[in-house]
Amino acid sequence: MYYPYLRGKQFELILLRDNAEFLAKNNIHPIIEPVKSDFTALTRSMKAMNENSVEYTLIVNPVAGQKPVPSSSILTELIENEFEKLKTISVGYMLHAESNGCSHSIMYEI
Repeated sequence: MYYPYLRGKQFELILLRDNAEFLAKNNIHPIIEPVKSDFTALTRSMKAMNENSVEYTLIVNPVAGQKPVPSSSILTELIENEFEKLKTISVGYMLHAESNGCSHSIMYEI
């Protein structure tokens, strides 16, 4: 299994969406850290990966970018609205020196 780490930029999301079948066949599990608050391209990529049974991880507390995307918007706009439809998603939480543990209680049934 291969786990590429992607920042969720436009061209990376297009790559994921257009190559979802290849990702599934080759057992590639992308890890995506959102860097834009506009989730349109990310949602399209997530749906394409789900349709092709690509397992992937979405980071819910990103730190990349000049102004990181708020965890609350990822949780409400992507996870809560789309999670039931997307069966191949995993939720990831980044631990770093400034983190004091998980500040969100995330409990979802699959």
